[in-house]
Amino acid sequence: MKIEKFISPLIEKQFPSFYREEGQNFIEFVKTYYEFLEQSGNVIEASRSILEYGDIDETKEEFLKYFKNKYINSLPENVLTDKRLLIKHVANLYNSKGSERGYRLLFRLLFNEDIDFYIPGEHLFKPSESKWNVPRYIEVTASKYLDDMIGYKIHNGNGSSALVESVYTKNINGKSVNIVYISNLIGAFSYGDKIYCDEVPEINSNNAVNVFGSLSGVSLTSGGINYNVGDLLNVSGAGQDAVARVSSVEEQNGRVRFKLVNGGFGYSLNAITTVTGGGGAGADFEVGGLTNKQIFVINNDIINPLVNVNLEYANQNMQIGMSNVTGTFANGQLVTSSTNATHIDVAYISGVVTVGESLSNSTLGISNLYVYKSEDSVIYVSGPDDMLTSANLVS
Repeated sequence: MKIEKFISPLIEKQFPSFYREEGQNFIEFVKTYYEFLEQSGNVIEASRSILEYGDIDETKEEFLKYFKNKYINSLPENVLTDKRLLIKHVANLYNSKGSERGYRLLFRLLFNEDIDFYIPGEHLFKPSESKWNVPRYIEVTASKYLDDMIGYKIHNGNGSSALVESVYTKNINGKSVNIVYISNLIGAFSYGDKIYCDEVPEINSNNAVNVFGSLSGVSLTSGGINYNVGDLLNVSGAGQDAVARVSSVEEQNGRVRFKLVNGGFGYSLNAITTVTGGGGAGADFEVGGLTNKQIFVINNDIINPLVNVNLEYANQNMQIGMSNVTGTFANGQLVTSSTNATHIDVAYISGVVTVGESLSNSTLGISNLYVYKSEDSVIYVSGPDDMLTSANLVS
C-alpha cells in the first residue's frame, strides 16, 4: 500500500472557489502550515512514514534502540560494526553460534579483530596414527668408502638394491662391527655378497665391501615356564643385542617356541645363550644357524722365534731409489744417508695414513717414526735405527 506523504499540494483544492478569489492569503497560510507539518519529525511526516520505520534500512536513528533490544539485546552498545547491518544479518551469527566461524564473526563485530584458535584435540598424540619405522641393516666388512655411500643406492650385482641411510660402527666384545642401515630394499642381501655403489666409482670387485651377518635362528634347549605368545625376549651369550619373540607355546610341559626378530651381532654356531624378558623365565638356546657370518682372520706369527736375528745385506746387490740428485755417484764409492728408512705393508681397518703423520705404539715400544710416502697399502717411514730394526715393527 502506497501512502502519499505530502498533502500540502492538495490544500488549495479543498477550499470553495470564493476563497481562491477573495482569500488567497488565507489559503497560502493553511498550505504553509501543512508544509511545516510535513517536515521531518513533525506530525504528518511521522504519521505517513510509520510503515517505513518498521524497515531497519529506513527507520530513524532514534528507533534503532528498539530493534537492538529485540534482536541483539545481549550485545554491548559499543559494537564497532554498523548496527543496521548487524541486525539484518544477526541470524547468521546465531546459526553459527559455538563454531569457529561464529567466534571469528563475533570478535570481528565487537572488536574488529581477527582471532586464532588452539584446539587441544588436534595436538594429541594418537598411537593409531603414528608412522612406525622398523630399521633394516646389513653387516659388512670395513672399507674407507662406507661413508661415501650414505644417501646413495647400493646393489649386489644380482638385482638386489637399497638406499643407504647411515653407517655405524659398533664394538662387540672387542671387535669392530660395521652396520649399514638401509631403506627401500628390493630383493635381499646375502652372506658373501659384494656391495657396489654407482655413485662411488672407486669401488670395484677387488675392494668392494662384503656382507657378513647377524643371528638368524636359534634352537630351543630348555623352554622355561610362563611365557606367552608375543613376548619379546632379550638373547644373551657370545653376541649382543639379539631379540626373539615367542611365536607359540606348547601347553604340555610349558615349553615354548620362539621366533627370532632381531639377529644381533657376534654370535657363533652352537653357542649356548639365555633369554630374558616377557612373562616367563629359565629359557636358554643353542645357536643352531648363522646367516651372513662374519669371519675374522687370525695371523699366526711364525717368525716370532727370529725376532732377534739381524739380517746381513753386505754381500747382496741392492738398489736405492733417489730423487733431487746433485752431481754423480761412481762405482765403488761409499755413500752415507742422514736418515734410515723402510717400508711397511699395512691393511687399513678404517681411514688412511698420509704423508707427514707420525707413527707410534707404546705397547710395542715403537715411536718417532715419520711417514714420508704413502701408497695404497704400503707406507714408507723413516726414523731412528733402533726403531726401524725393531723386531716388533718387522713382525
